[in-house]
Formats: sequence, C-alpha cells, structure tokens
Amino acid sequence: ECYNDSEFNNPVVFGKTLIISGQVTDAVHGILLKAAAGHSFRDHPDAASNPLRYDVTKGVGINKTGAYDQTVGVETDNVTLLGLQIAQTGGGNSVKCFHSNDSALTGLVVDSCIMEGNSFGSVNQGIMFIRAGLAKNNLVINRGSTGFGITSPYPNSGTRIVSNTIVNVSDKTNPASGIGNGSGATITIRNNAVFGYASFCQNTALASGSHNASDKTIEFGSNNLPSLVYADQFVSTADATRDFRLKAGSALINAGTEDLANIPEGTDIVGKARS
Repeated sequence: ECYNDSEFNNPVVFGKTLIISGQVTDAVHGILLKAAAGHSFRDHPDAASNPLRYDVTKGVGINKTGAYDQTVGVETDNVTLLGLQIAQTGGGNSVKCFHSNDSALTGLVVDSCIMEGNSFGSVNQGIMFIRAGLAKNNLVINRGSTGFGITSPYPNSGTRIVSNTIVNVSDKTNPASGIGNGSGATITIRNNAVFGYASFCQNTALASGSHNASDKTIEFGSNNLPSLVYADQFVSTADATRDFRLKAGSALINAGTEDLANIPEGTDIVGKARS
C-alpha cells in the first residue's frame, strides 16, 4: 500500500522510479500495489467532482522527473496496479509511464489508474506500454506532440484494452494513433474512448472489439461511435485546464456495453458503480 505523504519521484536521468521484478508468484499468490485506504484519488471526498487528471494533492502519485526510462516497470507475473496516479514529466526518447515488455507474462492487470506523459523523442513510444495483460478503467493522457496512448507491439499475448479513456490534449497535434499495435500484434479493444490522435488504432486489421468511440473513424468492430466532436465529450480537453470527466450531454454516456469478463466489479475509474 502506498501513502500520499509526498510524491514518489525519481529525478535521476535513466532509471525507473519503481520496478517490480524477480518475485515468485502464482495465480493465487500475486502482487497488488494500490493506495492505502483514503490515499487514492478515488478516495478523495470530492472524487466525482475533482478535475480528472494527474494531481498529487488528490492522491498517491508516482512520477519520473529525470529524463529517459520509465516511471513504473513490471517484469513479474500476477501483478495488479490499482487506483494509482503515474506520470512521466522528465522527457527523453523512452518515455513511458508504465512499461511491461514481456509477452510471456501472465496475470497482469492495470486497473483504474491515471497516467500522464508530456514529451517523446519518438513517435513509437507510448504512455502505457503493455505486451500482455489487461488494461481497464484507466485514463491515459498524452500531453505531447508524438507517441501513442496505449501500445502493445508484436510480439504480444492476448492484450486486452477495455473501458479506458485514451486522449491527446487538444492543443497539441499528434501524428500517432491512440492505440498502437504493430505488425503481428493482435489485440482486443472494447469500450474505449480515443480522442486527439491522428487515428484510432495503428493496425486495425489485427484489432477486434466493439463499443468504442473516437473523433476519428473506427475501421473494425460494431456499435462504435466514430467522428465525434472532441470538445463535446469532456469538461476540458486543453492541456492547461485538462479535465477528462464526461461533459453533460456527451455521446459517450450510456454508449458502452457490459463486459463482465474484464470489468467484473462494474465500477468506473473513481470507484462509482456503473448503472
């Protein structure tokens, strides 16, 4: 459990802020990293009305202000990250808030986290890099002008991206896709909102899913909401005032589908029950 006494931070060039590696786990005995009770942004008394973005005053934050390398890396099976804020503000060519680069990993879940990164040296980087596992309920904010939101390049192993908001701030032009999956990287994408990128998904021929929404076209799946107006969906999409709570009247409200295999608890990113 993490306590929000101050931001967890690594100001050193190269070197992660946190790495989970070398532990022996199994399907019953895993690792759960979460905020202690009352210390997550989800526990804040005003969680539903606070601007939805990285804000260490509202809950546990893990940051990397030193250039290069990633904020959090996972190299162990059966790890769950829950209710954390993770940022990468140091810049550099390998910027990622979260990095899990082993397609053989099992039992990896990134759940209800806020991730923000603001500088990339390469279009092939991303805020969340996950080759195997489940990313669900997360808010992934790219504050820069290059890079994917969530990327799962080849080889990967059944990566599932479910019920995430994946955005590039509206006052930055980004030529990348919201979801990156290189040649050979099959991926399941369901119930996601992807806005502010040049395209929804990098390799649509290898993607499957449904009930996704975007300001761009969505070339696969069913029950999608393409070509929406970005500014009409969220409280504020500009970098300085970013707040990715849904705006009243947003087309995203009630547009998803129940997905008990991936979201069994039926709660949103701030822990409120979905009707």
